[in-house]
Amino acid sequence: MQLLATPNELTVGETKEFRFGTDDEIRNGFLVHTEDGYRAYLNRCPHKGVSLNWQQNRFLSTDGLQIQCATHDARFNLSSGQCESGPCAGQPLTQLPLIITRNGVYLAIKES
Repeated sequence: MQLLATPNELTVGETKEFRFGTDDEIRNGFLVHTEDGYRAYLNRCPHKGVSLNWQQNRFLSTDGLQIQCATHDARFNLSSGQCESGPCAGQPLTQLPLIITRNGVYLAIKES
């Protein structure tokens, strides 16, 4: 398991990038703290496979209510990752499994 954030590291509406995988395949993801808890997604737009963020750790629309693709302006639901508007409407982001404990938020993917 990989520690993504310690307790209280991210406030609601904040995001954090992370990398995971093996030496053969490193992937990029991001963690978002929503009002409903934490979600993690692969940092890849389902439309063209590009990274979503505007700048480092900047994944949300200006109002903070949706995840926004910097390239195509697609908008995704924070909690489900479902594309709500844009060229990939109806296609979801790839959600990554988390384990949340009193010690932090962990990526629940075993790295070999």
